[in-house]
Amino acid sequence: MPQTSGSSGRSSGLLRYPALALFAVWLCASAGSSAVFAQFRARDRIVEPIDSSRFSVTRGNLHPSAKPEFDQGQVGPDMRLRRVTMLFSQSPAQQADLQALLAELQDSSSPNYHRWLSPEAFAERFGLTQSDVDKILAWLQAQGLKIEQVSRSRTWVAFSGTAQQVEAALRTNLRRYSVRGETHFAMGREPSLPSAFADVVLGFRGLHDFRLKPRGIRKISPRYTSDVSGNHFLVPDDFATIYNLKPLYSSGINGSGHKLAVVGQSAIQVSDVQTFRDLSGLPNNPPPQVILVPGETDPGMVEGDIDEAYLDVEWAGAVARNATILYVYSENVLDAFAHVIDQNLAPVLSISYGLCEGGTVGFTQSDANILASIAQQANVKGITIVGPSGDSGAADCDNGDSVSDEGLAVDLPAALPYVTAVGGTRFNEGSGVYWKPINDPGNGSALSYIPETTWNDTAETGQLAATGGGSSIYFPKPSWQTGTGVPKDGARDVPDVSFAASAEHDGYLVCSRDISTNSPTCVVGFRDAGGFLTVFGGTSAGVPAFAGIVALINQSTNSFQGQGNVNPRLYALAPASPASFHDVATGDNKVPYRPSTLPDCLPASTVPIGYGATTGYDLATGLGTINAHSLVTGWTSVAVPAPGANTEPDFQLSLSVQTLTVMRGACGTAQVTLTRPNGFAGTPAFTCAIASALAGVTCSVSPVASASVLTPQELPAIPWWPLGIVVVAICCWSCVSRGLRFLPAGKYWSCAPPVRWPGLALACLLAMVIGCSGNGNRSSGDTGDDPVPTSKFALTVDAPASTSLGSGTVTVTGAIGGVTRSAQFLLTVN
Repeated sequence: MPQTSGSSGRSSGLLRYPALALFAVWLCASAGSSAVFAQFRARDRIVEPIDSSRFSVTRGNLHPSAKPEFDQGQVGPDMRLRRVTMLFSQSPAQQADLQALLAELQDSSSPNYHRWLSPEAFAERFGLTQSDVDKILAWLQAQGLKIEQVSRSRTWVAFSGTAQQVEAALRTNLRRYSVRGETHFAMGREPSLPSAFADVVLGFRGLHDFRLKPRGIRKISPRYTSDVSGNHFLVPDDFATIYNLKPLYSSGINGSGHKLAVVGQSAIQVSDVQTFRDLSGLPNNPPPQVILVPGETDPGMVEGDIDEAYLDVEWAGAVARNATILYVYSENVLDAFAHVIDQNLAPVLSISYGLCEGGTVGFTQSDANILASIAQQANVKGITIVGPSGDSGAADCDNGDSVSDEGLAVDLPAALPYVTAVGGTRFNEGSGVYWKPINDPGNGSALSYIPETTWNDTAETGQLAATGGGSSIYFPKPSWQTGTGVPKDGARDVPDVSFAASAEHDGYLVCSRDISTNSPTCVVGFRDAGGFLTVFGGTSAGVPAFAGIVALINQSTNSFQGQGNVNPRLYALAPASPASFHDVATGDNKVPYRPSTLPDCLPASTVPIGYGATTGYDLATGLGTINAHSLVTGWTSVAVPAPGANTEPDFQLSLSVQTLTVMRGACGTAQVTLTRPNGFAGTPAFTCAIASALAGVTCSVSPVASASVLTPQELPAIPWWPLGIVVVAICCWSCVSRGLRFLPAGKYWSCAPPVRWPGLALACLLAMVIGCSGNGNRSSGDTGDDPVPTSKFALTVDAPASTSLGSGTVTVTGAIGGVTRSAQFLLTVN
């Protein structure tokens, strides 16, 4: 047979080598799979000699409170920094590979589904090479610093030294700062590293002592009992009844054979945990394993932190009743957090600590990226992380205050896409009967599930006490966060799920220890020697509880290596298995707010900021609370889809002025308008950048303003559709009356002969445009789209009397979920 055009004798070369052909087909088919690329090791990235005369600044490590107005002077040169952690970044290729793997690990259709990596496998694929690590260790030791630990994943090293040694090595200075009544140390300038390896360092931990705060709320000595006052308190048996855990226990799903790690920053007495279990009628398991991070100094029992430790350890074991509980602690809870992940100690990790994004004492973007890197590593190893959404309502930076002055913020690590964020609810019994008059042998008295509303005790307690929630300013919305009620805000939203959190109405009983007397709080039943109960609330109460439920999921699915990030499946289950969730659709997490930067020339008043609960997902309670039996037994009933592209809309900022003139000693105001095409939601975090020529001028944008929707001015309702029907009928009659035939190509019908009436073609087009346009209600000049939602914010410029005369540009920037938009105006001070 003759060859066809374009072919040659060489075209069949592969056919003479079938093995080579099969290999080529396999290589092409698998080239996009990370399973293939997983076989390749990381390459050396430090390829130049380490020259101590060539340094580069490592930016993003300064704490936001390291400001001149808080400065209290240099720290002593002999102050010892016991554990400073240098964290390494991934190369762009490694980061792309890691993001792909994170998605594949949760994609039910992927060959990599739940194929978790060991710490060593993670190191080979995503860590530095051993050669690069050795070079960095040698340099640190040459600076007189002591190596404390090298992570198994080769993603960080920990070292110690005096302040003088650290300052000299990193070319920084360590100073003391007084912030909100507390004294801390932090760097006064960014650290520097040899240029040869500066770009492989992501950042540092341990160069300041602003630590995460426990998110539990202890109710001060409630001296009353349910049979006297009618109040109730939660014990494990109540929780099991309300959230439907008892059918799981009856079927043997109790956590047996599985591990759960809790992290803290205080020592505990194991005997107090055993007392709690005895009083609650829990199985007589081996006591929790208490692990101090190797190489760290034992902090002993720490006021405040010890209560959180007992709450978390006791209630993790209260839900996963037969699981092995590991309590891992250190002076800094993040050291314990990193140790559990690096050593792969357990497939579930409960951390009830947090700090806000941004703000005076919160996480910077760099800090958040470091925490995200550690959490990503956990998910790749199969570890599920559970954290609290915060206890200050939508104003997470104002923990413990009575009025917010820093505005909207969410909590980290809960706001990481790699962490399940737990919010809070409050029982809302109404006129129903949900409690027995007498306790059971395990001290439980709940009869069934109890209706819930959003937890917000702010008005009742006189301080911010409400479930945290809102939109991240650092992390974009993950592809799996979809569903009814999920805002189109382009941001990671929290919380994901919720549990009861009110200390005022049915709080959690805990056995703790009074540090001042070193005596247990559970002496006569759950009461201390004075008859007082230790009652807790806050979103951190639900964290160990949900971690316990994940341990039950691990047992139910026979998954000893864990589930990794459970969020994709939670959001897939919400529409497919609504019985797994109790939708909480009432209440809010709004708290009073007054900006700290409010100029003296404006009135000092407060306004509420926050979010209301709605049907489906909301920024107060997430997907709702859990029906544990339905969730656990139906965990594998729905496939988790492959992640899709983030196609959410953007937003724009505009100003009501292009120029603004302000007299010295006075204020000027303008309006910032945020336009939200296609329903883009979320509240931005605003910043103002002021030209250097306007020294002394301050600018603030209030994040509180009533959202408004531009309502179009409607034209009179004109019934266009009857006219459309008439015109369509004319078109059809014309074709039928003139006959139909195939065109010569034989591919479609047409009127025959071809249409000779230009007017008929125009009429048909008009029918398509008008006949399908409904009742014709449109605003004057409207394009036919829906009204564009907008939100308006108040911008205030304060020019003190000491301000220099002059003009300059002011740039206003809004950020939502990593998306930023800016607008500018020219400011003149006269």
